[in-house]
Amino acid sequence: MILKFFVILFIVSSLNLFAYEEKGEGATRQEAIDTALNSVASHISTTVGSKLQIVKESSVDSYNRSVEQTIYSKVRDIIFNNYKILKEEKRAKKYFIIIKVDNKKLAEGYNSRISQELNSIKRELQQPSLFKRYLLLKRYNLKELLSQTYLMESIDPNSPNKSIYITEIEELLKTKTDYQQKLTFRITSNESAIENIARSVLNEFKFITSNVGRLQLNITISPLKITKIYKKFDATAKVTIDIEEESNIVVSKTIPLSTTSYIDKDYLKDKIIKGLESELKRSLKKILK
Repeated sequence: MILKFFVILFIVSSLNLFAYEEKGEGATRQEAIDTALNSVASHISTTVGSKLQIVKESSVDSYNRSVEQTIYSKVRDIIFNNYKILKEEKRAKKYFIIIKVDNKKLAEGYNSRISQELNSIKRELQQPSLFKRYLLLKRYNLKELLSQTYLMESIDPNSPNKSIYITEIEELLKTKTDYQQKLTFRITSNESAIENIARSVLNEFKFITSNVGRLQLNITISPLKITKIYKKFDATAKVTIDIEEESNIVVSKTIPLSTTSYIDKDYLKDKIIKGLESELKRSLKKILK
């Protein structure tokens, strides 16, 4: 399903179209500057809150709210590198400062970062492995990139590349969904219990498992190495996870395992398998994320 997220309409204020001017005071010069810059961030947040109107074009309301929340979090994280001090003075052991932040230069910073990230994604998507391309799109936080694009426009409504970026990001989100639908797994293991654990994790991530999957997930547990010290049995083993695509191993990971028993060495294998469940789930989730 093609997701068309939402359109953000901005009503531009007739005041301060090209700059924010704020005052700050503090016990030190830097504290006064920080206070003024915090006021700018607060002003941007207020502008986003009061001028931002969200028009939903789909039923994915939870995703829309998530993107909106990310926009506000990005306002809090703004780093102001381009500001000018218009006036400063010190009176009664306090510093007073007026600063000016250029909207366009601030938006240009976002424009540069978004452009670089999109170009980086395009370059990395040239690799032949469909699974690695999918993981790449998972690794890049496209929702956050979309939020930065909307924030860029809230700072400067005349940002020229906003529509281009939104189209590209939405296309990447669609591509990620298309990739996932094509990625089916067939699972092989020398332990049936391990196959069931792997199938559960893959289903949790909405992957299809079948006997003819594009990807082969091989999970192998090595023979146990058992040592006895007095009445204690120690066992070690390792589990190897390989994901194979068109006869090429695209992901390989090894998990070391160990356990102890004071009862019987024959009990060790069951204990290893039981302890493996959480480790295997954690490792597979880390790979798939």
